[in-house]
Amino acid sequence: MRKVLILDDGEDLLYAMQRLLSFYNLSVRVVKDSKAFKDEFESFKPDIAIIDVLLPDGDGRQICKTLREDPSNKEVTLVLFSASPKHLTDFKKMGADGAIEKPFGISDFIHTINTAAQSRKIFLFNQKN
Repeated sequence: MRKVLILDDGEDLLYAMQRLLSFYNLSVRVVKDSKAFKDEFESFKPDIAIIDVLLPDGDGRQICKTLREDPSNKEVTLVLFSASPKHLTDFKKMGADGAIEKPFGISDFIHTINTAAQSRKIFLFNQKN
């Protein structure tokens, strides 16, 4: 079972995303702040991390960049999301495999996560060859 970790400061959105992704047979954990995310990331070891950009205690883009710079996280799919499109324009520079603009539709959300995961697999394959 694939594992997903979501960081967002909105409880309602976290609840909805957890329920939605659980429906797709994913193991999902959610956290509301950067410190909890870092701790949970280390212990849970997710396959996919979905990170909000604008957080009360940090910038999700920097969290993403830091994760991507660590070689032990090379296989983790990282997705940024934000209600502000201007904060997503540089998502690839931050090491993210995908970006989701809030609000989002369910099919777009699932499609973006799947596309980002596939993109990560292709990237890793090309790195080996």
